[in-house]
Parts: sequence; structure tokens; C-alpha cells
Amino acid sequence: MAVNHEPTSRRIQAVDRAAALLRAVAEAPEPPSLADLAEATSLNRSTAWRLLLTLEHHGFIDRDPDSGRYVLGHEISRLALRGGHGGLVRRLRPVLTQLARESGMSTVLSTPTATEPVAVDQVDPPGRREPNMVGWMLPVHATAAGKLWLAFLDESELTEAVRQPLPRYTDATLTDRRALLRELEQIKETGLSVDRDEWDPGWTAIAVPVRAGDSIVAMISVMATTQRFEAEPYETISSRLRQAAQAAEAAL
Repeated sequence: MAVNHEPTSRRIQAVDRAAALLRAVAEAPEPPSLADLAEATSLNRSTAWRLLLTLEHHGFIDRDPDSGRYVLGHEISRLALRGGHGGLVRRLRPVLTQLARESGMSTVLSTPTATEPVAVDQVDPPGRREPNMVGWMLPVHATAAGKLWLAFLDESELTEAVRQPLPRYTDATLTDRRALLRELEQIKETGLSVDRDEWDPGWTAIAVPVRAGDSIVAMISVMATTQRFEAEPYETISSRLRQAAQAAEAAL
């Protein structure tokens, strides 16, 4: 990729230095220390430390509290995912926004990968700010979107996907393959998948597929505390989700 060689006088030195630190972290063969990064970027340690602290504050850098070494932060992955699915996010953001407003719950858009779904967008309802899921890989046996993805795999893909041991995240996590396969059959019949306290205690999510032709291209979920879900009729939430899926498919 070509680099834009603008005159140095037009650039902001602090941004140049921060970019150099990010590259140094990304290209290091193993997580670098402050001294490693200062040397690699020709910065004094004090300057490098202040810039790294700022990058860490924004999630672009993570520092191991025990070793003091640095790795790229979660925000890098989140932005890359948003950019990589930009077209899908732009088209379906209005659907997520309307669903969040009508349901009073956070709405999450996730897409399939080779091994599990990944959350690529989230809209919180007005006046609420829930944990941001964007960039998270969603365990296939313990999340609504993950189980929905599993349910519509062909038989050989499903066998491979559940071949490894199923980690237990909470007391409610399905770790028995037979029980999971029975639930996947129900999900296939209803087109709805539920995670009630299975990945994170106290949180529930319901997901529906978004199809393009015969393929599932995305999943839309609503999530909230389990207590809030218990106060809302399941049929109402299900109906809103199905309408959102129809609107999403029409927008593609």
C-alpha cells in the first residue's frame, strides 16, 4: 500500500509518534516492553510512556500488569470489524435502531465466520448504555447467536463444530452435546434462539437469522438483564425480532 508522503510540517508530531508506537507493537515478534518501544521508535521513555498511556486509555493498546509488556488493544479489532462489515452495518443500522427503541433493549448484529459468529454492530436503547459486544467472538454453544449459527450448519459442519469439549461459562451453560443438539433442532424449527444466563450470569439474549436467499448472512439479537426479560412477554419480543429480521432482509 502506498504511503502518503506529506511534508513533515503539515503533520502532527504526537500523532506520528503514536502511529509509530502502534506499528512497533504490532510488528514486534513478542510483546515489547517500554524500553523496547522507546528504542524501536527513537523516543525517550517519558514521551513513549505518556503516548502509550493515552493509547491504552482509548483501548488501542493493552498493557500486561504483571510483565509491563504491550499488545494491541481490543479497540483495534473492533474498528477493523466495523470497517470490514461497513456495508452491512450501514444498511442494517436503522433496523437495529428501531428495534432498540421499540424493545427498550440493546440490539446486536453478528455475522458468521468459519468457526463462530462475531458481533459487528450494537445499538443501545435511548437513555441506556450496556456492555459493548462489538468485536466479541460469540461462543457457539452458550450464546443466542452462536446456537442459531450452529442450528443451520449442515451435518458435517455441525459435527466438526461441536467435536471439541464445550466450555462451561455458567451453571446454565449447555455442555452436554446431546442436550445441545436437541435444542438446536428446536431452534431450527422456530427460527429463534435463546441464551438465558448461559454465557454471562444475569443476562439473556434472543436471536433471529437474517437471510439472503438460502444463506444466513447475519443474526440480530436483543439483549438485556434476565430480570428485564422476565418483565416483557416472550411473544412480544419474538414478534419484534421477526419483524426486524424481515426489515433487514428487505434492506439487503
